[in-house]
Amino acid sequence: MTKKKELNVPKIAYSVPEIAHMTTLSRSNIYEMIRQKKIPYVHIEGRVAIPAKEFHEWWENRIQRIRDEEGKY
Repeated sequence: MTKKKELNVPKIAYSVPEIAHMTTLSRSNIYEMIRQKKIPYVHIEGRVAIPAKEFHEWWENRIQRIRDEEGKY
């Protein structure tokens, strides 16, 4: 049996379950944020994809705004 060789390629997009896992937010929260256009996303072939670069930038900005509002860090 031949084992597939895994490529070390950076992800360019995430799925909703991956974002939910990374952020500890629920999938339903992520879908609601998508519905409200609060999180960067694209529809590709009937699927929702969250562009990795845009997501990381959005996440850092969101965390900074929360910290600023709470007066932390």
